[in-house]
Amino acid sequence: MRALLLLTYSCVLLAATNEASAPSKPDADLEHALQEFQSETAALGIRPLSGDLELKPRGVKPAWHGRIFENFRNDALDAIPHEIRQSGRNKALLHRNQFGFNVSGPVIIPHLWTARNNTFFSLSYEGVRERIARTYLRTVPTLGERAGDFSQTVEQAGNPLLIYDPAATHANSNYDPSQVVSATNLQYRRDPFPGNRIPSYRLDRVATQAVGLYPKPNTNIGPFFQNNFFINSPETNIADGFLGKIDQTVADRHRHHSSEWTARTRAYVKPSVWTESLRTSITL
Repeated sequence: MRALLLLTYSCVLLAATNEASAPSKPDADLEHALQEFQSETAALGIRPLSGDLELKPRGVKPAWHGRIFENFRNDALDAIPHEIRQSGRNKALLHRNQFGFNVSGPVIIPHLWTARNNTFFSLSYEGVRERIARTYLRTVPTLGERAGDFSQTVEQAGNPLLIYDPAATHANSNYDPSQVVSATNLQYRRDPFPGNRIPSYRLDRVATQAVGLYPKPNTNIGPFFQNNFFINSPETNIADGFLGKIDQTVADRHRHHSSEWTARTRAYVKPSVWTESLRTSITL
């Protein structure tokens, strides 16, 4: 900054010394440039103010300012990844618009409020409209498990997960009453279903109808018949947010501030599930 000011000062002096050889500018322009240089150097502490220099600050009238923005994303602008194209699938759904505005400035009400330097306001809005595909990988009952066949059902380690028959409960002949009941000292025992299959006549009707509400497996990622249901579900998100603020200057050391913030979000997931939330905050 100082180098720039010194360069400016040198240019002013050069213009003054070459007055005879080059077309001279009016003296008022040179005087104005000199005063500008002196005020800049005085503000930086490079030189003291001369006694005959009067700095007249230029008044800046407060005015309204604002901006408008839009953030646009769309799958039409995206390329299909190689692994997606290789598997014969298409790119995921993505339509997103994030937009809003901001305006601020002095509060002016004609014939009522004209204190341009005392009261200021700020108002902001931001909205989001989005349609996006959400992918989910879950585990649902296999076709055999729906019919009571658990012969292929295993635990995480791959060992068979036995299904015991509640009607086959009987006393354990090896039970030791002097010892604490534990997994190796059971008072009663149950026998597993033969072949780990529940007979159809033993299946509860309510449970059979409830399991029909679950979707059927559509993939076999595994391991052990797990992660067998994949879905690409469209989702719609709507969000609106407002922020308003007012600043009042009563005196040099006395200022009042108040603001209000409101946000509303809604999400829609197929087939017909809406979630909505509304939040408001007021600060005085």
